[in-house]
Amino acid sequence: LGYAVAGERLKQQLAAASVVVDAEHPLFVYLPCGVGGGPGGVAFGLKLAFGDAVHCLFAEPTHSPCMLLGVHTGRHEELA
Repeated sequence: LGYAVAGERLKQQLAAASVVVDAEHPLFVYLPCGVGGGPGGVAFGLKLAFGDAVHCLFAEPTHSPCMLLGVHTGRHEELA
């Protein structure tokens, strides 16, 4: 599963710490974007592990706006 295994590992860690994640106690996870496929894989794994109880938000450092520039120009992989 690659990076997606992080979802199941986090689920086990939260359970061991008696942290409940459900509709009444949602989990919000902030992931970096513009750094390759890792964040997408982690988000996929979290959705598998927690379903609709997890909310994945992608954030980008203001001093490294590669995703913003890629979306704005349509030239994603051409930007350096």
